[in-house]
Amino acid sequence: MSQKICWIDNLRAVACLMVIVIHTTTWYITGPMAVTGPGWDVANLLNSASRVCVPLFFMISGYLFFGERSAQGRHLLRIVLCLLFYSAVALAYITWLTPISEGRSLLKLLQKPVFYHLWFFFAIIGIYLLSPLIQVKNVPPRYVALLGRAIGVMDTDRRGISWLAGLSFIACVIGIALGTRQMLKINGAFNDTWYLYCGPLVFIVAISLLVLFKNVLNHRPLPLLATTSRYSLSIYGFHALFIHYLRTHHYDDMSRPWMDLPWVFGVTLLGSLLLAMLLKRVDKHHLVS
Repeated sequence: MSQKICWIDNLRAVACLMVIVIHTTTWYITGPMAVTGPGWDVANLLNSASRVCVPLFFMISGYLFFGERSAQGRHLLRIVLCLLFYSAVALAYITWLTPISEGRSLLKLLQKPVFYHLWFFFAIIGIYLLSPLIQVKNVPPRYVALLGRAIGVMDTDRRGISWLAGLSFIACVIGIALGTRQMLKINGAFNDTWYLYCGPLVFIVAISLLVLFKNVLNHRPLPLLATTSRYSLSIYGFHALFIHYLRTHHYDDMSRPWMDLPWVFGVTLLGSLLLAMLLKRVDKHHLVS
């Protein structure tokens, strides 16, 4: 199990970074200042490669809790507290740093989360509630191919499997990017059909990346990824606020994407990481960090 935790940590960190990439690049693709030309293509490719992050988070949760160990009451309590805490943080941000009506956000709380990225906490609550009812045992690969728990216990470390997973990842990412561009040409506007988290290519990318990490990065957590994984929950909770602030207060330069994308990504990651470290020092019982 200790070895498996290593690849889980590495994969969780990469999925966390991919979330930041998605929300950094989305402004180029669908935002009010969406650009065209090479900037759009770069953002589309990065976004296509990162769409896998949400399926990966679900598969990691499935691997951890759809087996011998199911989610306990303390896990559910923690995720509910996280939802409440980061909703409060987002509401404070909306109140003090945006022209958005906080009252409107509260009134629609039962329809949608306070800030767009917090929907994931609602979904994870459902996963935790289901976990005591589901147990996936070790099975041949031909029987189960999509669940994180099933893939996690499969014997995938065979000759050629890692290469196949890597090539599948590249091919599907290219397919998502080209499909999205083609839909733009056909419709004259952005269409997210190829971006959907439940889309076939995104699922293949998720499976490919999970197998690749399980086979190749199964020995030890990489230093930078280990830090990101350790603070991934808080990074996720804070990152969208940094991106929104940078974009809406014009601390970016979308006319030069080769500078803007690394800048927004870097500031967001560093700022979220620093806040996460500070929160962990205050939150001694790790209830929301």
